[in-house]
Amino acid sequence: MPLENYRKELEKSCIGGEGIPDIIKEVPAIFDTLGNLIKDEDLSSEHRKIVFCAIGYFFIPDDLFPEEIHGQIGYIDDVLLALCIFEIIQSDHLGRQSLIKSWCLNDDLEVILNKELPKFKKEFRAEFISVTEHIGLYPEYLADID
Repeated sequence: MPLENYRKELEKSCIGGEGIPDIIKEVPAIFDTLGNLIKDEDLSSEHRKIVFCAIGYFFIPDDLFPEEIHGQIGYIDDVLLALCIFEIIQSDHLGRQSLIKSWCLNDDLEVILNKELPKFKKEFRAEFISVTEHIGLYPEYLADID
């Protein structure tokens, strides 16, 4: 499926609703931010690797929380992974500059990473640990979760 078509599917699938975290409506913008990061020539090769990992994770049909089974809430693992990667990237100056240039979400970078992500880490702790273990970011990345 061409990326443009996949992006349109994300827009149709991620509409939010009762009991659905608001961040799910931002899935298309999260995907766009990842795509923009890949195009940024200033992004380090280490950061580029983990961004490719997050993009690839979106395409795995049988991931930890398959959308076919869970509906739009099935994107929660994709979102958690992307936000973790955004947090890692913004931890150094050049990475932060790349992330700022690439940002497509409605909420400010600071709001998402400093207010929303910590809430997600607590609210979806088991899912957060599962997805970071699954791609090899656990336990180093999660030292601050407890």
